[in-house]
Amino acid sequence: MPNATIALTVASKPLHKSLWVGGSNMKDAETEEMDLWATPIEEGGQIEPYRGRDDFNDRLSLAQAFACIAMFDSGTYDVGPYVLEHVFAMSSGNSLFVAAQLLSDPGEGSKDDEVLRVVGNIGRAGIAMLIPPQHPLIRKPEPDTWELVNHAPFDGKAANSFASTSLHLSSTQYTMPVIIGEHGGQDVELFFLESLVSVHDRDKWVADLDVLRMLKSHLFTRYSPLRECKHPPGQPPLREHIAIDSWEELLDREKVLVVVRAQRNQAGRLAAAAVSVIQVGLVL
Repeated sequence: MPNATIALTVASKPLHKSLWVGGSNMKDAETEEMDLWATPIEEGGQIEPYRGRDDFNDRLSLAQAFACIAMFDSGTYDVGPYVLEHVFAMSSGNSLFVAAQLLSDPGEGSKDDEVLRVVGNIGRAGIAMLIPPQHPLIRKPEPDTWELVNHAPFDGKAANSFASTSLHLSSTQYTMPVIIGEHGGQDVELFFLESLVSVHDRDKWVADLDVLRMLKSHLFTRYSPLRECKHPPGQPPLREHIAIDSWEELLDREKVLVVVRAQRNQAGRLAAAAVSVIQVGLVL
């Protein structure tokens, strides 16, 4: 992560004993007698380098990645990844560390453990672990917008009908201290902050999103590589689909095959996919 800094005090600690290295099992991580966590041994008067673990995966989970960043950023906090399973971003100093999946096109995807650094903060001291609400809200169809709902057949033409869509980050102000790995200790300088990733259509709220939950849902499918359409470009598909060209049409859609027209619109595509999963629809 370019321009990210680390606390030098982290260099004084054996990293192989960190909870984020051991995954989600706090008990194993705290039991030094286990061979799993054997400390470096001396051979011939020299300290033998730590050889690693046979069961260690080369890739970290997203929770492990956030635990690792918290440790290197603070130099002190050793957090068990199991308490960070729902974290989608972390705020510390002038940095926002965000799960890359929130900043990627849902059709292209990104690595599950990838975290990107964005310059900024949430205006709070300490390290905040941002988590979504348990039950994200979604706007209900409004009776007075019926004239905006056409549900016309898809004509095969690509378009960006969601250019006015934007995503916003805010907080509900609900906080809770994070339990650190030192015998159940808590620290108020390291805390969870319930935060909303909201989608707006111009200045009108549409829904609150839980993007990570959406991407893990069995209702969401990503084809890789993308399948080619069997119909000529600009011509209707062989099977009838409904074109979605506004949020009113998506929120009031029928349970049929639809095409959300948000060409080259990353925020619009991500928001539409997340809202569709909330509506318990199949997203391809």
